[in-house]
Order: sequence, then C-alpha cells, then structure tokens
Amino acid sequence: MSSSAQRASRWKLRVLNSHPAYLGAGVRVRNRGTTPLSFAVEMKLRWWNRNYFGTHFGGSLYALAAAPFRSGTTSTWANVDARAHELALNWPSLLSGQLCSRVRWREEIAAMATAGVRTFVELGPGTVLSKMIPRITDRATVHSVSDMAGVHQFLEAIG
Repeated sequence: MSSSAQRASRWKLRVLNSHPAYLGAGVRVRNRGTTPLSFAVEMKLRWWNRNYFGTHFGGSLYALAAAPFRSGTTSTWANVDARAHELALNWPSLLSGQLCSRVRWREEIAAMATAGVRTFVELGPGTVLSKMIPRITDRATVHSVSDMAGVHQFLEAIG
C-alpha cells in the first residue's frame, strides 16, 4: 500500500472513531475488514459501559445503531416484535425499542418456523440458543458455528 493510501486509510479510521455513538460507548474501529464495507471493531469493557452484572451495557452494544442501514435481499427478523422486516429504515427504531422492551426470542423463533424457516444458525462461542430452538419447534435444523472450521462444516452441510 502506498504512503498516500496509508494516510487516507488512517484518516478514514480517525473519522469513523470520532462518531459520537462510538465515542460514548467506547467502540474503536481498528482496521478495515475483509470487504470494502466491513471493519474490525472492539469495545473494551470499561467502567462507563459496564452494567451491574459486570458485562457490557446493552446500550453500548447498540451504539452502532447510529450507523446507516441498507435494505437487504431477504427479510430480517427482530426480537423486539418477533416479526420480519424488509426496510432498513425501520432498524434504528427497532434497536432503540429493544433497549426498553423484553426480548421476544421464543415468539420470534416460533413465528419464523410458522413462516417456513427451517434452518437456524447460531454464530458465536456458545450453543445455548441452538439447544433451545428444538424446544420451540420440531421443524428445524439447527447449526452452531463458532470458528472458521465450523463455517466450512456448515457450508458442507447445506450443500
């Protein structure tokens, strides 16, 4: 990468890191991700973003709600109302609503199964949610992916 490209990249990171929502939550954009629209971010656990239980405060996790959203090619389900949403413009209000509403995860999974969703994928280091889905619907195939090997196994499983 040329020195001018490196300067431009550092400038873009400085601009992203100065976003008020990121500053207030303690979110830091570290570098560009693997695609032009992705970035590697971190949020260290600090006194100002820690809740009573010693974990990240939910509002900090939703600090990225200030970022622009784009409509996708499929519906995205929200656990604030257990419904599918098509338009990106709904997401900031849905995320804000989640801060003061209960999580309707059970209702969301049941609604997804009723709508015909049959494959569920849990991304992350645990399998808690994957184990709960069969208790909600018996019409589901559940996958848990926690690393790149799991991604490859999942892709092989779905063909």
